[in-house]
Amino acid sequence: MIRVNGKPMEWREGLTFQDIYSFLGYTIRSPKVITRVNNQVIQRNERDGFTLPDEAEVEVVNILCGG
Repeated sequence: MIRVNGKPMEWREGLTFQDIYSFLGYTIRSPKVITRVNNQVIQRNERDGFTLPDEAEVEVVNILCGG
C-alpha cells in the first residue's frame, strides 16, 4: 500500500507514475506536475525509470499556468 496525496492506493510490482496519474484522474500522459516520493523530488526525466517502493508517500502537485 502507498499513499498518494494522503489517499491509500494499492501497491503492486512495476507501479508507474502513469498509474498514479490515472488514480488521480489525469487524462494526459505527462501532466505538468511536481512529484515527490518520500520527500524526494523526482525530476520529470527520472520518472519513467523510477521504481515506486511499497509503503511510499507520494505527493503530486499541479503546476498552474495562467495569465
